[in-house]
Amino acid sequence: KGFAVTLAIGVLVSMFSAIFVTKTLLSLSTKIGFFRNPVLFGVKL
Repeated sequence: KGFAVTLAIGVLVSMFSAIFVTKTLLSLSTKIGFFRNPVLFGVKL
């Protein structure tokens, strides 16, 4: 029983942190103009 609770808490915390960190990084990278670099989209200059 204790293992199941620990596993459930770990999964929930991992899911929350993955979503929050991804959202934060994407937000910051769009604010600083990181996605304006055409090389990121496979364009050869």
